[in-house]
This record gives sequence, structure tokens and C-alpha cells, in this order.
Amino acid sequence: MSYDVSLYDRDFLERAISENLGDWRGAPAIPEVARRAIWNDAIQQGFDRGGQDFGDGVEVNLEADEGYAQLSLFKNSVAMTLSLGGEEFERCLQLMQAWADEHGLAFHDPQGEGED
Repeated sequence: MSYDVSLYDRDFLERAISENLGDWRGAPAIPEVARRAIWNDAIQQGFDRGGQDFGDGVEVNLEADEGYAQLSLFKNSVAMTLSLGGEEFERCLQLMQAWADEHGLAFHDPQGEGED
């Protein structure tokens, strides 16, 4: 089982949830400086470039004894899929929340508390 969280432009996420938008691909771009800072921090936090480049994004992975985390950086969102347990799961959620706070983005957790 996996757990997904993501980061978006704050105004867009509020509108997407309130208007029940079905397609979020039209979200505004996340500033390049924010995406670059998240990428650099992810690498410093132990994510390995073992993922792939694709069209408008890149993936990096974090391997752990309890599973893995996959971080996908797109032009208009940052997404993390977690298949981890314990402390690594909490650490990854905290990383996403910290990146949201640091870069003025909205944190979306559809399985948990939703938007922040």
C-alpha cells in the first residue's frame, strides 16, 4: 500500500478543492527556484537520483529498510509516494510540510488531514 502527498500553489489548491476540479494538470507553475531548492534538499536528505527524467518532471527515490519513497518534481507540483513505515514515513511527511512552508506552497494529503 502506498500513501501520496503533494505540494501545489496555495491559491490553486484551495480553488481545486472548493470547486472539486477533476483535472489538476493546469495548476500554476511552482517557481523554478523552489523546485531547485527542493531537489537539492532531497538529495541531501538521502534521495538517490535512481529515478528517471520524463517530459516535464524528474523522480528521485529514497530506499529504506521499511520500503521506499518516490519524489516527483513537476513544473506545477511536487508529489511524494510513500511505501514506508515508522520513522522514515514521518520524516518524509515532515520534509514535504517543511518544503511547503519554506516555499509558500500548499501541502495536500488526501488520505489524512487534506490541505495545509
